[in-house]
Amino acid sequence: MLNRKQTIQILVLLARPAAAITVAVIAILFISQQINGITESAKERRTLYAILQRRTETVDKIKADINLAGDTNIKKLEDAFPLSDNIIDFIVSLDNIAAKNTVKQTMNFGTPTPFFKKGDGATAISIASITYGTNVTSGISALIKYLKDLEKMPYLSSISEISITAPASGWESVSSASMRGILYTKEAKN
Repeated sequence: MLNRKQTIQILVLLARPAAAITVAVIAILFISQQINGITESAKERRTLYAILQRRTETVDKIKADINLAGDTNIKKLEDAFPLSDNIIDFIVSLDNIAAKNTVKQTMNFGTPTPFFKKGDGATAISIASITYGTNVTSGISALIKYLKDLEKMPYLSSISEISITAPASGWESVSSASMRGILYTKEAKN
């Protein structure tokens, strides 16, 4: 049988490793929270960097296209950017493409967001972007024709996302497609 002194010695011997383990667990939990915070911050920064890089690439492409256009194509290039407050011609073009390809279509548009600005005063060039969504219902062959005609439109626009849903009977029956895009426009001068 252990006497009181031996029991205390054993408890002291066991308490030291238990305290060390407790401190280690607390430190590990604290460090893991710090690591999670740093990881989330890094993910967010990578996402923001990717968005900024895509915008920079788009602006560089627009600049290169403007430089390649020359004087003879300046009018076509200017017409590719409708005014932000008057995109009715773009909407009519989308409706005409849908009618031509017998595609049922619904559309929605966001508000203009500043995208690029160069210069000051009367010579300033200010480009905005307007996000839009299009939902179409048709067979796959009509959808492909619709997309080809969409690509030929005389506007600077891009499709950023597309999802196609087909019934179990296959692609040729009535399918639906949902698209998100961006229309680049000139901001109206005040």
